Amino acid sequence: MQNVKAQSKSAVLRLCTAAMCLAAGILLPQLFHIPGVSISGQVFLPMHLPVFLCGLLCGWSWGAAVGVILPLISSAITSMPVMYPMGFSMMGELCAYGAVCGLLYTKVFSSTNKVWSIYLSLLPAMLAGRLVAGLIKWLLLMERKIP
Repeated sequence: MQNVKAQSKSAVLRLCTAAMCLAAGILLPQLFHIPGVSISGQVFLPMHLPVFLCGLLCGWSWGAAVGVILPLISSAITSMPVMYPMGFSMMGELCAYGAVCGLLYTKVFSSTNKVWSIYLSLLPAMLAGRLVAGLIKWLLLMERKIP
């Protein structure tokens, strides 16, 4: 009985943490896209940071879920990002960020020093996310020749 309570508490904690990361992913870009300072959002990528944090804190599955849902909700509420092609590529990119970062942090680098395991998890996740985003943009924007 005690084990069931601990698992249930852990699941609720992860759900609440993922919800907070989702809310931060919606609100944080609004601070960077203040009129007159709109370029700072493209430099600092404020929507990406909560997804990385969610992957590290909640695990790969929650990180991937927040990564897919975040651009959809943000686009519906704030019209940023525009869904085609940027929103779709961001969905794949953020999903890869959360999944790879969380997977590497919990499964591969869990025995190393915590600070190093964060850095060693973030770097491959960034590369994987950019590769996925590039692949999705290529697929969406490639010229289709109709016979």
